[in-house]
Amino acid sequence: MREIKFRSWDKEWKIMTAEVSFKDIQKGFTGLFGADKELMQSTGLQDRGGKEIFEGDYLEAKTNQNGFHRYEVRRVKGGLAINVFNDEFQKDFWTGWNAIADMQTSGFIEACCEVIGNKFEGMK
Repeated sequence: MREIKFRSWDKEWKIMTAEVSFKDIQKGFTGLFGADKELMQSTGLQDRGGKEIFEGDYLEAKTNQNGFHRYEVRRVKGGLAINVFNDEFQKDFWTGWNAIADMQTSGFIEACCEVIGNKFEGMK
């Protein structure tokens, strides 16, 4: 069973807080919460380099044509998802998305994608 983890963006200090587990929150850790924080849940997946992937992260996968495709991890009705079309990256509205819980999508993410940033800190 995977551990449920969270992190949050501190809007006032413009920093990402430490990652904490749901168990820590149950024990009384409250550093993630507040009006000045935006909470993000872990997907339970790691990128191809072993970095944990969270809601709000930007991912990149190389394509066969020496290009790349970029994805944004978002919360949608029913869970977490990534954009299907490259031109939807960082747009407010998506016409298509793939659920991260889908076995094919999660396998692709872990084998082919790399975290390149997040919606708060930008891309590297």
